[in-house]
Amino acid sequence: MKIPPPRLLKLDREALARDVRALPSLPTVVQELMMLVQKNEVQLDTITNTLSLDQALSVKVLHLANSPFYGLSGRVRSIRDAINILGMRQLSSLVIAAALTLQFEKLHGQSLHMNAFWRHSIGCATAARQLAKRTGLDEQAAFTAGLLHDVGKIMTPDEVLNKPGKLTDEEFTIMRQHVVHSYEILSN
Repeated sequence: MKIPPPRLLKLDREALARDVRALPSLPTVVQELMMLVQKNEVQLDTITNTLSLDQALSVKVLHLANSPFYGLSGRVRSIRDAINILGMRQLSSLVIAAALTLQFEKLHGQSLHMNAFWRHSIGCATAARQLAKRTGLDEQAAFTAGLLHDVGKIMTPDEVLNKPGKLTDEEFTIMRQHVVHSYEILSN
């Protein structure tokens, strides 16, 4: 039995751009942090105090600093120490990614299974950084790319994201479109 080729869905760029513009804006704390980490001269305490205003982001930063990758599992107890360990570029990438995943949760409820999504994103980011290190490429850029590679899943319908079992050819085609959606979201 021959399986027919998957039917390609036409991407309505105007509708996609409209959907991307309709995404919730980043929280004020994230906007402030992004401004702060881009400055050349900024006090660590200023960044620490700003980050501390957002519990969810603070937990993510502490969780990453305590990950086995940094070899300090369970020993990093303050946000200030976590920022010192991660560094400003890594903090910047992490804050953007964490904020985006929190926004996705607001849009999709639990459909993206945020804990699994976050672990997957951090795992990909860590693997990308290691590959970059071994090949002499920009480690921070690789980390950020790994962290944000699935951001387009926000545009995937819940019934496809949450379907138990095997996807149909058409559903698989829809799922693969998250790559295009990721590009569009990160380009705007």
